[in-house]
Amino acid sequence: MAIGAAAILVVVLCALSAPTIAASLQQQLASAAILSWALNGVLFLAVLWVLLALKGTANKSHDLLAHLRQAARLIAAAPVDMVIREKSLRLVGLSDGMRRFSDIVIRNGWARPEHIDLGFLSGAEKDQIQVPPEVAVIVREFQAAVATGEPRSYDYSQELPGAAGIRAAIQAQIFPLFGAEDQVIGVFAKGMYFLGHSQSLEDSASARGRAERINDMKTRFLAAVSRDVRNPLNAMAGLLEMASLDAAMPRQSKEMLATVRLSTRSLLQLIPSIVDTRRMETGDLACARVSHSLRRVVADVVALFAPSAYEKGISLTLEVAPGVAASHMADAQGLNQLLNNFLSNAIRFTERGGVRIHLDATPVEDGRQWVSLSVIDTGSGIDPHIQQKLSASRYEAGLSASPDGAGLGLHYCRQIVHRVGGTIRISSVVGEGTHVHVRVPLMLGSGERRDPSQETVLGMAQRPATGLRTLVVESQAANRLLLKSQLEFLGHAVQTAEDGAQGLALARAGRFDLVVCDGMMPDMDGAEFTRALRAGAGECATVPVLGYTADARREDHEAGLQAGMNAALVKPADLRALEAAVASCLPAACVASGRARDGAP
Repeated sequence: MAIGAAAILVVVLCALSAPTIAASLQQQLASAAILSWALNGVLFLAVLWVLLALKGTANKSHDLLAHLRQAARLIAAAPVDMVIREKSLRLVGLSDGMRRFSDIVIRNGWARPEHIDLGFLSGAEKDQIQVPPEVAVIVREFQAAVATGEPRSYDYSQELPGAAGIRAAIQAQIFPLFGAEDQVIGVFAKGMYFLGHSQSLEDSASARGRAERINDMKTRFLAAVSRDVRNPLNAMAGLLEMASLDAAMPRQSKEMLATVRLSTRSLLQLIPSIVDTRRMETGDLACARVSHSLRRVVADVVALFAPSAYEKGISLTLEVAPGVAASHMADAQGLNQLLNNFLSNAIRFTERGGVRIHLDATPVEDGRQWVSLSVIDTGSGIDPHIQQKLSASRYEAGLSASPDGAGLGLHYCRQIVHRVGGTIRISSVVGEGTHVHVRVPLMLGSGERRDPSQETVLGMAQRPATGLRTLVVESQAANRLLLKSQLEFLGHAVQTAEDGAQGLALARAGRFDLVVCDGMMPDMDGAEFTRALRAGAGECATVPVLGYTADARREDHEAGLQAGMNAALVKPADLRALEAAVASCLPAACVASGRARDGAP
């Protein structure tokens, strides 16, 4: 026993002195690393000495479990990860280092207590407790050491459960322990880490958790900003649409209103991408491909920047090659973001000459075209050292020495292009200008899609007031006025409420065929309003509910639908979008009212 105690004392002294001695001699010896390896070698020899001492003790004892417990007491104070197990792999004892590691992984949910003890492997729970793959690897190594009587080792890394991005290196050596008749009675495992390793893992996981919480707070903050921006822009776009339906308005005034409305919609299209920062940072941006006319999309964006170019006294021209197909399956929002970013930078940093946009395409093959978009300016150009950094994630340096601002969003522009299998190339000469070239493969669309603002105006006429009895619950006065005007234009009778409590009172006191409720009101949100409405009695419990929300996040929409909404409409909503959303509620509305309505399918 004295030999075993001396051996473990050597282990502890080597473990504690190795980093101290190496650090103290680092400045004096160029071969401090060699010294550290030498100390580790001494540690290994000390471990072998412990094993020999334990074997000698085993020859004098027939109580195998007592022998293993005595071995466990010898390693109890060791700062290295050590463990003693029975032949069945049931845990007998842990070193101080392994005990701290086990406490941390269990407290953080990275492992369960039974995965440390492993006693279930020899009990009735063997087939009832699921063994994770990372634990199964270690169990197989232990079982192999018991079966062969030979030392084993394992070395791998795994991602900690619930701590995405944090990986732990798992390394250990396993030595079988022999009894009096040279039979394996247990195993001794020695890890590769001293005290502090497990704490560093916990610190890393905690830091990761804090970063995730901060990122979630950022997303929620941007979502709140999105609502505050989307609500007034929605009212502007909708009221401009209603004004453009005035047949007595001069043509020039209608064109001006259409341009202002298009600018408003362009701003609104950028909001979802601004809010979804987490997908931007991970590169997992959503891509909704529908049939669009690239000619029209590009022309609309160019028209938005024409006043800025005219004000600066520079030219802005669009060239479309005849080979570009009439329509493509494309993400119009992504293309809008690209052009907004490129044209904004080009016009901002161009003081003379002009900006040229060129749209071209290769011949159609298998229903697909390679479309090329070039933005060429005669501006100040980009410094060479900045060009080298443009591919860096979130690099936001200014594109020139101009004090007017910085070139933002180029990293996300690359993401938009790369996610559809395209390429983007930026070349520039200081003092001569910049050429941005984008090339993407796009499938042909089913037909040209007309501009939404023109779609709304064409074919829309005042409907007779024979539609649904509708209750509008909207906290924003401008949006309340817009919804009332739109629904009355579509032929529905409208009554309004300013908040959730007033809306519930009106819904319970009157008879309505449809309720349109805001997603976020001062006293409750749309989901709470819908649950309260459904919890009531009478017709109000079954009346269809159309959510009208400024939240662009999918989880907010799903929360409303789970609360009992029939559909959700995201602001901005033009007449056609509103009409389609109401139509989706009409069959249920007809059942609730007990009579068919004009315009119902």
